[in-house]
Amino acid sequence: MSNFTGKPNPMKMKLFRSGGPIYQYVPGSSPRRPDLEKMVNEFLAENPDRAIFHIKQSTTAIGDNEDFQSETTISIWYQD
Repeated sequence: MSNFTGKPNPMKMKLFRSGGPIYQYVPGSSPRRPDLEKMVNEFLAENPDRAIFHIKQSTTAIGDNEDFQSETTISIWYQD
């Protein structure tokens, strides 16, 4: 028996990125964009029935001493 309903429902992917200099770190604050978590949570709350298949996080860093940069990327694979 087939699950195909005649309406294609392709997999989608949403990317969230944040980053920048982290040498300005202040104790008690996040060195990354503080609203990254908020953006992901808002996306997930937009449609609670959305089928989430995969979430992946990656962080990179480059530079030295006063020119140190970091970037975090979160990808969410889903179907509406």
